[in-house]
Amino acid sequence: MGKEKQNLSVYLKHFYYAVQDDILPQEKHGFYDVIFGDSSPDTIWFNLYYWSNNSTKFKSNADVIHHLNPKTKILVTLRNPRRVFIGIYSVNIEDFLRVFPRKQIFISKLEDRKQNMTAALEDIFAFLDIEPMDIEVMRRVVHMEKRAKNTHGVPDMYNKTKQLLEEFFKPFNDRLGELIGQEYNYNLYP
Repeated sequence: MGKEKQNLSVYLKHFYYAVQDDILPQEKHGFYDVIFGDSSPDTIWFNLYYWSNNSTKFKSNADVIHHLNPKTKILVTLRNPRRVFIGIYSVNIEDFLRVFPRKQIFISKLEDRKQNMTAALEDIFAFLDIEPMDIEVMRRVVHMEKRAKNTHGVPDMYNKTKQLLEEFFKPFNDRLGELIGQEYNYNLYP
């Protein structure tokens, strides 16, 4: 158990500066007017504990999360896999569906959230069973500057690369549609 706690502690240290710099200064009357979470794309699948220890207890991050809190509500945001290169979503979603009931997993597409951020946030609040934001606060959140920006100047991909990625992801996208609904099948809605 000591090694498990050590790995969780190492993970939590990643948030130290965000808490110190972004959250604590926002304190108003004992409350923090801040939304905070982990949005790393590899969090859904990368499990160093399993790979480094050949664990039979924690085969996936879903197992680890369920062990820590079986009532956890999971938020997953997918994006077109040919734009991320790690979009074998069906395998990862199956891990979570194996461990958690579907009603504890909220899945959305980044493309839908970009189209209507207000509706996307309202859906998330309903899933989490929390009060919606005040209209003015919602407006500020929807229009606030986003931290993550493409500053790498990544050019558009070649058509041949796009075609190869579409062929590679096709069976995984088909399986994703079978698991959670065809509206998530990126072969049908690229």
